[in-house]
Amino acid sequence: WTPAIIDDRLHLTLGLRYTSDNKNGRLTKQRGTNAPAYMKFNFNSKRVDPAVTIAFDINDEVNSYLRWSTGYRSGGANSRSATFRTFDEETVSSWEMGLKSELLDRRMRLNLAAYYSQLKDMQVDFPLPSNHSVTETTNGSKDAKIKGLEVDLTVLPGAGFAINSNYSYTITNFQPQINPFADGLFEVVRAAQTPKHAISVALDYKRSLSSFGTFLGHLDVNWSSGFYSAATDTTLSKKVILVNGRLSLTD
Repeated sequence: WTPAIIDDRLHLTLGLRYTSDNKNGRLTKQRGTNAPAYMKFNFNSKRVDPAVTIAFDINDEVNSYLRWSTGYRSGGANSRSATFRTFDEETVSSWEMGLKSELLDRRMRLNLAAYYSQLKDMQVDFPLPSNHSVTETTNGSKDAKIKGLEVDLTVLPGAGFAINSNYSYTITNFQPQINPFADGLFEVVRAAQTPKHAISVALDYKRSLSSFGTFLGHLDVNWSSGFYSAATDTTLSKKVILVNGRLSLTD
């Protein structure tokens, strides 16, 4: 909705999602033998998740926005569980604010975003210390928080070249959660596969070769700081650098 004020530069967007989630199942095999008949699960959930966005056109090239929304990750049962017990859904409430812009006669695009998310009933996988093939998924009793910044920059310098770059900065605040394999003791958990810093830069080149089709070249470099491979992992990985290149002739 664009109200007839401020030169039609203010915009309001409302969203609503209704979900009816029903699933059930039974574990038929456990370590190669028939599982007990009582190893069943049933998950039912009905949710209404709203979203609200307030946007303002600073000028014809720059748009600012503030957004709030909620969402969820479905519950169920872990087939590696020794008891096949049901775990509940995980929910999130998120705030995001930022700028989206197209500058220099649309030859440069710059997007900025800052966000804050709060997770409730976070789903955590705990492996059995004596046998890591057995894993229990539980819902955490304490909330988790994630916040960060993201910057995207695209530049078209001409002559068929395009440069894309991205930087993200992520801060996580996860509270210790109860480990079902440790007599109810709390254990430190972390955000999995989430480096604090991540940078990517990509260069693309496109040129028409009249009688041969179109030549395409691509090169990208991705760097990230260390991260944990799982929520209960205690070892921070080394920094990662990944380089990709591709040449192709199309048409």
